[in-house]
Amino acid sequence: MFARSLACGDVVDVSEAGEELWVNTVVQESGRATVRVLPWDVSTHEAVVADFRRNGCEAYWTKFGVIAVDIPGAVFEGVMSALEEGFNSGCWDYDVGCDPRTVG
Repeated sequence: MFARSLACGDVVDVSEAGEELWVNTVVQESGRATVRVLPWDVSTHEAVVADFRRNGCEAYWTKFGVIAVDIPGAVFEGVMSALEEGFNSGCWDYDVGCDPRTVG
């Protein structure tokens, strides 16, 4: 769910290399964002996932210890504000992999 400059729903052009597919370019952007969230207190991950889901996002805890979040365009600004607030209050760090304001 997390690849730099790609979001869920993006339409991409790919090349085949053996049994692997490699993305050449994004043909059509979905308008969604993709974010990784690293909660500082791992015991809070279920509550954090539930909060993102309540706010209209798809979110899940990964085997890598981060939360992957798919943010629809309609809730993007509010969710980004909440991410910044959580960061500033020491709840988590986060990384934006695909920001619909800057791709394209």
